[in-house]
Amino acid sequence: MGRKVILVMCSLIQRALDFDGNFGENTKNGYGCADHLYESDTLLHSLQLCCGSLCLLNYHTPLNSVCCCLVCMLLWLRFIISLGNREFRWFSPWNKLRHVEEYFLPRMIQDVTGQDNVPFVDCVLSTKDTCIGSEVCAELWNPRSPHVDMGLDGVEIFTNSSANYHELRKADHRVILCVCVCVGGGGGGIYVFANQKGCDGDRLYHDGCAIVAINEDIVAQGRKFFLHDLSGGCPQLQRRALPPTHGELTSLL
Repeated sequence: MGRKVILVMCSLIQRALDFDGNFGENTKNGYGCADHLYESDTLLHSLQLCCGSLCLLNYHTPLNSVCCCLVCMLLWLRFIISLGNREFRWFSPWNKLRHVEEYFLPRMIQDVTGQDNVPFVDCVLSTKDTCIGSEVCAELWNPRSPHVDMGLDGVEIFTNSSANYHELRKADHRVILCVCVCVGGGGGGIYVFANQKGCDGDRLYHDGCAIVAINEDIVAQGRKFFLHDLSGGCPQLQRRALPPTHGELTSLL
C-alpha cells in the first residue's frame, strides 16, 4: 500500500529591500536588489529575517543559497550551483558537487534555532517513504542540471524556487522542462516549480504561474499575472496516483 504526500506551492510578490513587508510572505530582501547586494546591510537584514533563501558569505565569497527548514530549525543550506547570467555580477557559484561542510551560524540565528552550525551541502533529503531534491531557478535550464544526478540518486520529488521573468512563450517552455525532468530516464516523479510574481524593483516582470508536474502530466498550475499578493494553484486540482517507485510513493494533489 503506497503512501500519500500533500504538496503546496505558491507564487509570492516580493519587493526589493522591503524586509518587513516581505517577511510577512516568508521572503526577505527580494530578488531585484541589484547592486544593493554589495552592501553589508543587505546581507545583515537578510540574516535577521532568515527564511526561504539567503545571501551569505563563505570564505569572503558571496553565495546565494536556499534554506531547508523544519519548524524553527535549519536542516541545511544549499548554495546555488548554476547561476543566471545577471547573477554572476553579485554571486559566485558553488562548485563542490556532493560535498558537505559546516557553516557556523551568526548569533542572531543561533538564538532562534538553538543551533551553532548547519550543514551547507549539495545533497538530497532521504526519508522513510521518499527522496526529495531541490534546485533553484536557472539550474532547471542548465544542460547539466542538478536534477540529473538527483534522479540517478533516487530522488522522486524535485522542487524549484524560481525568479523566472516573463517572455512570450516562456511559460510553455517551463512546462516542457518540468515534464522532461519527471519523465527523464523513465523513472517518473514529481516536479514542483514556484515562480516569483511582480516586478520586484527591476525592469523585468515575473508572471508567477507555479507548476506541479507528475510524470508526463501537469496536474496543477497557478495563474499568470495574478494581482493579489499570494497566488497558489488552481482551485480545482486534478488527482493522479503516482505509480510506486523507490519509496512506494503515491501522490495526491
